[in-house]
Amino acid sequence: MILIGNNFVNILASAIATIIAVKLWGDAGIAIATGLLTLVILIFAEVTPKTLAALHPERIAFPASFVLKPLLKIFYPLVWFINIITNNLLKLFGVKTDHHGNDHLSTEELRTLVHEAGALLPKRNQSMLLGVLELEAVTVNDIMIPRNEVEGIDLDQSIEQILEQLSTTQHTRLPIFHGDINQVVGLLHMRNLAQLIQRGEVTKDSILKVSREPYFVPESTPLQNAITQLSKAKSPHRDCC
Repeated sequence: MILIGNNFVNILASAIATIIAVKLWGDAGIAIATGLLTLVILIFAEVTPKTLAALHPERIAFPASFVLKPLLKIFYPLVWFINIITNNLLKLFGVKTDHHGNDHLSTEELRTLVHEAGALLPKRNQSMLLGVLELEAVTVNDIMIPRNEVEGIDLDQSIEQILEQLSTTQHTRLPIFHGDINQVVGLLHMRNLAQLIQRGEVTKDSILKVSREPYFVPESTPLQNAITQLSKAKSPHRDCC
């Protein structure tokens, strides 16, 4: 409907401008009217309004919808008639008009949109969106902390050593293991430890009792799949290893 109206106005303006120009300048008026009208349409009917709409889409689209919606109902028979002619014409050239392609944007198309957003999208948000789009190519192994940098609680140590470690740690969750960091038996949340301290019940058995069962994920698992698996876990506080 917008396309019909746009073409109708442009053709009408061309006809009126040509008539006026011919009366003023004779046969030379056709060329003058063509040049002037082309410049006017490009500036005032194409580039300027479309640039304004791209910069402020919601401010333009919402008010325009109140005008376009009734016009769409009024001109629906005309739109339907033109679509019938167009579809039949395309069928003559072997074009299937009843097949609709996938309207969803691909990952590459989304990435291009984010890149081309420019100043419309803050750099921080742009980096976050691009990071989300890159999840498909990232595995759990790519974000894993090196084993020698993992801080955990060794239950084979004395309770005094464990308490000293817990009092200086900067982490809110710590893996619990026996002798070897590869043998994780649980994950301790410091909030649960605080409850034990308040009750004066800090022992190896109590620490192990309040720890959560770890959720193991193979390091080759795509990060996006791992996030999906964690979101489907029953416990909202589920941790993984």
